[in-house]
Amino acid sequence: MAWFNGNAKAPPWTVLTRWPALWRVVAARGQPMTTQPVAAAAGEPKRYEARFYSRAAWDAVHCNLCPHQCAIAPSRAGNCGVRYNRDGKLYTELYNRVGHLQVVRSSLLPLFHLHPSKPWLQVGMKGCNMRCTFCDTFRWSQLGAARAMPLTVDQLIGRALSTSCIGISFGVTEPAVGHEFVSDVFKGARNVGLRTHLATNGEWTEEPFQEILPLVDAITFGIKGFDADWMMQVCGGHLQVVVANVATAMAMDTHVEVAYLLADSRATWREELTAYCNWLDSLERYVPTTLIRMVPSFMWKGAPTRQQSMSEALHYLQSRLPFVYNLGMGDMPGDTRCTSCGRVMIRRIEDTTIVDTECAEGVCPSCGADLPFVV
Repeated sequence: MAWFNGNAKAPPWTVLTRWPALWRVVAARGQPMTTQPVAAAAGEPKRYEARFYSRAAWDAVHCNLCPHQCAIAPSRAGNCGVRYNRDGKLYTELYNRVGHLQVVRSSLLPLFHLHPSKPWLQVGMKGCNMRCTFCDTFRWSQLGAARAMPLTVDQLIGRALSTSCIGISFGVTEPAVGHEFVSDVFKGARNVGLRTHLATNGEWTEEPFQEILPLVDAITFGIKGFDADWMMQVCGGHLQVVVANVATAMAMDTHVEVAYLLADSRATWREELTAYCNWLDSLERYVPTTLIRMVPSFMWKGAPTRQQSMSEALHYLQSRLPFVYNLGMGDMPGDTRCTSCGRVMIRRIEDTTIVDTECAEGVCPSCGADLPFVV
């Protein structure tokens, strides 16, 4: 190739764009940047500079937000599709842009042990740092086809207050890739007494994750099976990173729940459930688990998870874990019982959640045991 000769001064765009891994070779790390609104050219929307990146050679940038550590050429976006390089600076297209906004009950987040009977304002943006071939929100996360509405931090908080929501939850797609906007919304939400929740795949690097944790009341980690090879090959995810971030969140006393996706197309799904339960045992903390049924979508050509497998998995998890719920087996996600005496503390019937008024003090009125949930 001509650019290999010693006189070439222009960067080898064609090769480096086609094989992004080569950018890692030439990307010399610099100083982290700060998020600031950037004045837009006439006729363009305002752009916001992203955080957690460093500059590299030939106007490339190195994004440090998630484990993919994308090296991004000018005029290109990272793996998430929403953090892009413009003239040697990394920008986020998600600030003040919302693609999904809906008031939902907590079980749909899913979040079962924090204000279970109160409504939440669920917020979704576009983009994701994973590439799950079965993604059921692929129009937002993978294709970027969602129509985004302009909504500022104050407007979003005002919407939560005007709809009598207990808090704001970022989910539907991956909130990590909109770190700057999510952080500012959560700061404002805390200032007016709203609770905050993330529904995330857990794909964060250490610095941004530890920065946002003090702003988060609860996190639901979505785990797509408990096999590292499966996670990487089918989802482009890093199971070891997710596991580490769960432990980090628990160490910071953040309320943690897990949404476990069951895909029975693999012969090892039973062994993975066993490994998952063993891992939770090692954490020595109650971690409510919601079993999710995998239904084909996007590029997945296989069959949906069988109801028989869901039932078998649910019974196994209930034999190992104190708090297990399900989404995908009808309209009965499951009740919450006292782990000591079995008294029903929270009853869920279709879209109705009934909380035992006698358990408001955080202890079981029948046996006095501590209850690991907040009503």
